[in-house]
Amino acid sequence: MFVLDRSARGTLDRGTGAVDSPFATRLVGDATTVDWEASTVTTTAPPAIAERLGIVNGDPVVMTRYEYLADRRPVQLATSWEPLAITGGTDVAHPERGPYARRGVRGRLAAIGVRVVRAREVLESRPATGWEAQTLGCAHGQCVTAVQRTYFDAHDRAVETSDTVIRADRWRVAYSIDFSS
Repeated sequence: MFVLDRSARGTLDRGTGAVDSPFATRLVGDATTVDWEASTVTTTAPPAIAERLGIVNGDPVVMTRYEYLADRRPVQLATSWEPLAITGGTDVAHPERGPYARRGVRGRLAAIGVRVVRAREVLESRPATGWEAQTLGCAHGQCVTAVQRTYFDAHDRAVETSDTVIRADRWRVAYSIDFSS
């Protein structure tokens, strides 16, 4: 769950207790809910994504882009990719539609018998791309925090990977990941 806290220069606190979904987002200390816009397409895996998912470059994937908004202003960007070989033809093929919409990767994949047991994350600070800077309202090249997350099932198969980007000058990242439930 992502929680945005405006106190003390703002804190992006990401923990994944019972709900591991970024869709459980709320603004702490404020009645404003963080909303998001999402668009999903079926496409082919680019080389870096195919490598992270352990699939062949060009294999079909479902890609979803998210823009998280607080007070109607973008605060976070995310893109996720899931191998179509896993979700294709199921009720969970599109994260934002169907009976399992907005349940997060673990909840959705559990509905089709895939048990997610671990995640690997890589955090880095890097310059914002032109599109990221424009969308997040910062200067091109300004420092952002980028998180690459990949979820794995019990057979050590990558089942989803994502990239999340937040402005480094406004938020810090603090979180724990608990898959005990």
